[in-house]
Amino acid sequence: MFRLLLDSTLLGRAARLYRGRPVLCRHVNSVKLRLGDAFIGSAIPGVDGRSKMVEQKLNSFFLVAIDRNTHCVSHEVSFEIQSVSELSRVLQWDAQAFRRPEIHELDHSEVARLKEHYSIDFDLKDMLIELRPWNRTDALPYKVHTNRELAMMIAGSKPLAVFSDPHPSQPDERFTPEQAFEPHVLAGHIVKREHIVPASENSRSQRRHNLGTRFVLYALPGETWRIEAYLLMRKTAEQCGWSEGFERMEGSLLGYEDWQNDVYIEHQRKVFQSASPASGASEPQA
Repeated sequence: MFRLLLDSTLLGRAARLYRGRPVLCRHVNSVKLRLGDAFIGSAIPGVDGRSKMVEQKLNSFFLVAIDRNTHCVSHEVSFEIQSVSELSRVLQWDAQAFRRPEIHELDHSEVARLKEHYSIDFDLKDMLIELRPWNRTDALPYKVHTNRELAMMIAGSKPLAVFSDPHPSQPDERFTPEQAFEPHVLAGHIVKREHIVPASENSRSQRRHNLGTRFVLYALPGETWRIEAYLLMRKTAEQCGWSEGFERMEGSLLGYEDWQNDVYIEHQRKVFQSASPASGASEPQA
């Protein structure tokens, strides 16, 4: 099993793709695709030169343990490879498996081969194990909430989580981890709200039909005001355009600290300046 890895700089704040949970983006989890340069070098804090950035991305991988109950990252460890062909030999896979930035599910024998070859200290426990390539958010000095939302909310350290999917869509086409959240919603430990944004002329299309967006918002019982604030923020941003101010507001509503917002905005500024030197425009983070 594998899925396409979408970099946070490729997905806008309302963008994530995952089989039942989101993928490696900083804030909102959804599916507003903005693909293009997942493995193309771009500015990373503390790294100079595009060749070094590309090399770091291509040679760095992570083993990730996923909790079966929360569908969240439990722990992960990074390791360096010499080449994709070497990694393919260790896993006994065709090298074509790594032609795109994808996240792969591993069985225990594959994990064992990786641990032995690369001398990795990694506790499997009773977890789902995945292999993923380096992602731009790995350059940040803190862990993004993506793929950790439910576990953080259970611990009381995340006040709001927001996911979105195309609308209309079939249940098996949705990426919001509703099944994992549902027991906590029914127990009254988390409050759930659905919000539908109808399709418009600017909506992305699928099979020649414009799609709207279905937002699913989860808040801790004492933080439900954040749901209304978040929806108002998005509505206002749709009317006047995304900005650094909205970037900071979204991060704060989702539970990021001020210093983390500062770091992320500077990180994004460098990324987009590298990708589009003539443009200093801010884009929503994921």
